Amino acid sequence: MSCFLHPVPVSDIYADLASLTGEDALLLAANEQNAAALNLRLEVLNLMLQQAVDGSGNNYEKDYLRSRIAVTEEALAL
Repeated sequence: MSCFLHPVPVSDIYADLASLTGEDALLLAANEQNAAALNLRLEVLNLMLQQAVDGSGNNYEKDYLRSRIAVTEEALAL
């Protein structure tokens, strides 16, 4: 599996994610219904969207991030 917007396997960023968030956050992210993982995902998606808006992110990237934010917010509402 590769990252949707970037041409690298998602596993290539696991070490970076672990160093940024801690290993526990990665373990939580394995459970799609975990509120802590969903909140972390929402925080990261919002940061990515802000960077895309502030920088030269294309509209497709911004729309994709907005859609993933909406899906994550819906999951948190359940």
